[in-house]
Amino acid sequence: MKYFTIILFTIIILNCKPNQVTISASLENLVTTKYCPEDGVCTLELLQDKTLKTLKTNLGETYTQIVDGESLVLKFEYKRNEIPDTADGHYSEQVLIELDKSNLEIEETLTNKSNVMFARFCYCKGQTGYYRVSDGKISIKKITDKSYQLTLDFKQNEVPQILTQIQEVFSLD
Repeated sequence: MKYFTIILFTIIILNCKPNQVTISASLENLVTTKYCPEDGVCTLELLQDKTLKTLKTNLGETYTQIVDGESLVLKFEYKRNEIPDTADGHYSEQVLIELDKSNLEIEETLTNKSNVMFARFCYCKGQTGYYRVSDGKISIKKITDKSYQLTLDFKQNEVPQILTQIQEVFSLD
């Protein structure tokens, strides 16, 4: 009986498969994305009751923190696969979008007052950090009762970028 239990347990474990792609998730969970550069991994995180706070260091450099608040923050992140046998071979980009929870549907041209931030993290001297996105368009349209389509086309003029477009479906459960 002992051997039968071990064999049965092994078969059950070997037949478990992870989900391939998830296009909706509860708040505070990650959504595996469909549109991502082939050399990396992208995620969309939905953060409820948060807001973006822009601060400056003693050297005058801008950075953004996600803090408790009354809004919804979408955090899209692209992480390039690390280059093997390379020191400081990491590279990632983030797009942070603060939304009014009472009115998620928007369609607007981005300006210096928009709550869309772009961040670049790498060993790229003088070309990392957080930057306000002021060149582009954002659209969030309701698909179903709790599902929304995010479309963001943007250009960051201060540093090079890989991400220029985000098209994702997310769900508020």
